[in-house]
Amino acid sequence: MKTFSVEQLIEGIKSGDKRLLGKAITLIESKKPEHRELAEQLLKEILPFTGNSVRIGVTGVPGAGKSTFIENFGRLLLKKGKKVAVLAIDPSSSLNKGSILGDKTRMEELAREENAFIRPSPSSGFLGGVANTTFETMMLCEAAGYDTILIETVGVGQSEVLVSDITDVFLFLKIIGGGDELQGIKRGIMEMV
Repeated sequence: MKTFSVEQLIEGIKSGDKRLLGKAITLIESKKPEHRELAEQLLKEILPFTGNSVRIGVTGVPGAGKSTFIENFGRLLLKKGKKVAVLAIDPSSSLNKGSILGDKTRMEELAREENAFIRPSPSSGFLGGVANTTFETMMLCEAAGYDTILIETVGVGQSEVLVSDITDVFLFLKIIGGGDELQGIKRGIMEMV
């Protein structure tokens, strides 16, 4: 596997090269000590090119239609001339630590669009509905020129609301008819929305 310098990654990110953006995200996600220093340097150097997007967190219970909503909303945004990045967080097994990373397969049409980028990432046991590096990954996407970042959390319950702290807009998708009146007035995630 070819390795890239921080300078090559930065140039690739700024020019909109999806492959190099993916490599940069992999570097940021890496837990290898030799990658940490490079990742920090990369983040420091792209910082001036970040902060120019609308960040939207999409959460909800498993099966509520988060991926379907994101694909349709993303395609609508593309028709309006936007560049859309989707960061889909997939739960990791507490037993074998693996993740399916299958949300991209539910966004088949969006994945084929030139101005769309979809990156599934494992939660790796990080709580809150996102991954440990979601914020940094979002910064890389902003530096690549994506003006709308959609973050799809793992399927959540009442307390996984960390995404609300790193986004401008926080959407919660529900399944109609789930729970009784008492469930409807509980705080937690509904309060964050």
